[in-house]
Amino acid sequence: MPEALRSGTEVTPTPATGRWPGPLLEADDVAAYLGMRTDWVSREVRAGRLPHGRLGRAVRFRQESIDAWIRANEQGARSGRVR
Repeated sequence: MPEALRSGTEVTPTPATGRWPGPLLEADDVAAYLGMRTDWVSREVRAGRLPHGRLGRAVRFRQESIDAWIRANEQGARSGRVR
């Protein structure tokens, strides 16, 4: 598992270059990070619900995109919706 996931720190692009400094994550890394199974990650990718990129046939993920996806899908007080 990448160091950023083990340490709990969030990795972001460097301000000077805007480039991603860390390694791209694989499906098993994302599954472990989210506490889900790898087949769930694969289904979400196929359905277009989980942010990812393709390098040929390989699917890779940026931790920053996964963290943003989590924030965007959170339910609760911060959503601002009245029910």
